[in-house]
Amino acid sequence: MPRFTVALGWFLQIAGVLLMPLFVAGSFYLFALGCGMSTTGCRLTAGQRFMQLAFSSESWWFWGVLLLLAAMVWLGYYLRAKARLAH
Repeated sequence: MPRFTVALGWFLQIAGVLLMPLFVAGSFYLFALGCGMSTTGCRLTAGQRFMQLAFSSESWWFWGVLLLLAAMVWLGYYLRAKARLAH
């Protein structure tokens, strides 16, 4: 069981660390695509508008996904540390 726990811990950490920047980049790309299609009424650059969105009250989905990914990384570390202490 400790080997599985360590492997799962590594998987969760690696997946979380890799998916975090991909999620941010993907969200920015989709938002910039919407600005480029003139469907969101962008008068600012895509970067300025994205930062405005990221810190608004409508960004619960953005921070929620980032929080879940951070929890994956933490859980992976916790599982690896717990398996190390079990030996």
